[in-house]
Amino acid sequence: MDSMRRMNAYVKLNFQRCLSQGKTLVICLCLAVFFYLYFGDVRGGLMESGQKIGIMEMFLVVTNNMYTSFTIWIGFVLIICDIPYRDDGVYQYLLRTSRRSWLWGQIVYIVAITVIYFAYIFLLLLLLIVPQVTFQTAWTTTFVKMINAPFGYGISNYFSFPVSVMRQTTALQLFGRCIVLCMMIGMATGFLTMMLHMLWPSGPGIAIGGIGIAMDYWATVVRVGVTSKYLLFISPFSMSRVGNLSTTVFNRVNPTFSYACLFLAGMILVPLAVMNLKIGRYAYSE
Repeated sequence: MDSMRRMNAYVKLNFQRCLSQGKTLVICLCLAVFFYLYFGDVRGGLMESGQKIGIMEMFLVVTNNMYTSFTIWIGFVLIICDIPYRDDGVYQYLLRTSRRSWLWGQIVYIVAITVIYFAYIFLLLLLLIVPQVTFQTAWTTTFVKMINAPFGYGISNYFSFPVSVMRQTTALQLFGRCIVLCMMIGMATGFLTMMLHMLWPSGPGIAIGGIGIAMDYWATVVRVGVTSKYLLFISPFSMSRVGNLSTTVFNRVNPTFSYACLFLAGMILVPLAVMNLKIGRYAYSE
């Protein structure tokens, strides 16, 4: 019980530091403004036509659309790039606890901040379309119409979704896969960033996320040369886009959902193992 209480204390301490940083509030506000401007008067378009759209469909399209996906992951990288927080006060606090409690506190914090971040994205999308929202698990005809003619619903920006994927799986199945992948990618990014800081305390924490976003950009936007095809198999952020994954056993060009989960699990386990080995010699203060 004492170790659990000490771990929770570190999680609480990390959240206090995260919220005390001005950049966290700025990022949240920028995301809200971005989605409001990007989707325009989508609520008005839905109300005018008397139609409703699934919230799961909206979440799938923003995580698959290259512009909105880049924005979401850039915001996440900026929030977690300081992990773990280091200052002189941490060492004094550590004297009353243990290194293992500190490590578990960082791990739980990374998992929690990932869940909260994507819950915030989900809430923003919900506020954009409420009350013209439905929670049905099947694809809505409104979503299909919106893909073909987004301007009719007040959306003047790029808005697309692979119809071929919709023919293979239901909205609920894809939403579940997308949530799992986003959670795993967020945790892997956080753990790798923390591992970098434990091995190189003064290193650039944004490097891990920056490399991931660059790989995603090359694999899904540039698409030049044969390397872009193989990048889909090693680019974690690209795997969060359901349109980049294979939906049938006959498609061996793109990675499958099972492969993505195994690859991301490896990206999670490796930094955890390194941090576990490093924890005994880690310096907590500057």
